[in-house]
Amino acid sequence: MDLSTLTKVLGISYRPPTCPATVTGYKCKLWGQYPALVDEPLGETISGVAYEIQSQDEKTGLETYEGDSYALEGCLIKFENGTRMLGLTFKWKGDLGVLKDDSFDLRDWQTRDFA
Repeated sequence: MDLSTLTKVLGISYRPPTCPATVTGYKCKLWGQYPALVDEPLGETISGVAYEIQSQDEKTGLETYEGDSYALEGCLIKFENGTRMLGLTFKWKGDLGVLKDDSFDLRDWQTRDFA
């Protein structure tokens, strides 16, 4: 999720503190234009950012935004400095048949015209 969307979903007016991080054990597929994490036994590494949820309201807001096609799942987050911690990610729980094998690039997504 890009920072602009995260700010809106959280209902805050400041830039949320995030840290570059990776998770392993998933593959990123596409559901239309949206990324969808699915299990990957070979342990593909997915890069992104981590955000520490501050309240139940923030968690609920993120779950509402992601919708019924995604479910929270525990994961191991690795930060650039090598530290690791347990966290949560949204994993695809819908029909795998509707996903495409394609790459997701946040910068491309942010500049794309969805009209």
